[in-house]
Amino acid sequence: MSFGCSTGEECASLREKYFLDDPIAGVDIDEDNLQSCLEKNIPDTEFLYSNHRNLSKHAPYQAIFAMSVLCHWPKSKAIQNISGLYTFDRFESKLSELHSLLQIGGLLIVFNANFRFCDTVLYNKYNVMDTSGSGKGNVHKFGKDNMKLKEQTYAECIFIKKFN
Repeated sequence: MSFGCSTGEECASLREKYFLDDPIAGVDIDEDNLQSCLEKNIPDTEFLYSNHRNLSKHAPYQAIFAMSVLCHWPKSKAIQNISGLYTFDRFESKLSELHSLLQIGGLLIVFNANFRFCDTVLYNKYNVMDTSGSGKGNVHKFGKDNMKLKEQTYAECIFIKKFN
């Protein structure tokens, strides 16, 4: 699943390079983005409005990609406290939902998010895949208290689900 699939480029890339024969679900909350996705006519790819019923439609997933979607950029760039835009609790809640849809042994990719997956209660249910420091992205990171972290360092981004 491409969570926050935007206009479908990620789904097209996943189809061409990595998941040649597997069905792909792209979900987004923007109806115009979904229309653009449909116009791309990507084989064996379904585009759906992002709600729990649609997210669950093809579960459990082998992989869930949340790439540059669990953030508020560029609005979060200049603030010290993100709670007015997006909270750690909302981030953790959304990850819990995605976790429930992922098969054991499946990949959860969380890249360019305002919060770190390692701060969530789910973190110990995953093995971290070494990505050689590629997980920071360009959005600012905030802690569980919603305050900007002083150190904007590497954050792991690829996780393998161990258990529920």
